[in-house]
Amino acid sequence: MSVDITGKYQMHSSQNFDEFLKAVGLSLLKRKLASAMEVATVDITRSGSTYTIRTTTPLKTHEVTFVLGMTMHETTIDGREVQV
Repeated sequence: MSVDITGKYQMHSSQNFDEFLKAVGLSLLKRKLASAMEVATVDITRSGSTYTIRTTTPLKTHEVTFVLGMTMHETTIDGREVQV
């Protein structure tokens, strides 16, 4: 059974956000900027097996498109290069 995760989401609150950002290696400056951008909207769309996730904050909009099961290189919203 698959779950449909498409839709528009608005963050209303978060817990331990700074601790999470610290654990994934963000500097103090980037953590402070991220905390100021906690009001985010995430829009997830799907076409076949291709998903697009668009994250909009007061300072930046970031979009990533991917195919489930495929390895890809991505630049995160905070500028880090990752392989997922």
